[in-house]
Amino acid sequence: MKKFLAVLALFTVVGVAWAVAGKYTNSMGALVVNSGEAIVTHLQPATLQNAESVSAVNTAVTKSIAAAVGQSVQLYAVSARCSAGTAGLTIKDGVAGTTVWTTGAAASTNLTFYTPLSSTAGNGMDVTLAACGTSNTGTLDVQASQF
Repeated sequence: MKKFLAVLALFTVVGVAWAVAGKYTNSMGALVVNSGEAIVTHLQPATLQNAESVSAVNTAVTKSIAAAVGQSVQLYAVSARCSAGTAGLTIKDGVAGTTVWTTGAAASTNLTFYTPLSSTAGNGMDVTLAACGTSNTGTLDVQASQF
C-alpha cells in the first residue's frame, strides 16, 4: 500500500509538471484533466499586449490593439483609476468598433475575465478610460494577448 501511495504521489507531481510545461493543455492554456473538465489557468499565450498608459489632464486614455489577419485579441484583465474624480470604462470589438463592455463612472475599476473577453477574429480591440475630469489624470492597465 505504501508503494502504491508513493507512486500515486509521484505521478501527481509529474502530472502537474507536465501540465506546467505545456502538456495536457488546450489551445487556450486551460489545463485539461482526465474527465474532460478544464481548470482555468492564467497562462498568457502568444503575442503579449500588456501596457500601462497615463492620460494628459482631463483627457481620455485608450489602449488600441491593432487588428491582425486571422487573429483575435484576448482580454484577461483591466485596471483603471483616476487621480481624482470618476470615469467609465469602455471596451470595443475592433479599433473604434462595436462596444462590448462598459462600466459606470467610478474612481477605480478592476476587471478580471477568467474566460478572456475576445474580439472577433481579424478585429483588434479598444479599451478606453474616459476623462477623469478637470485637473485629473487617468491610468489604464491592460493585460491582453493576440493570437
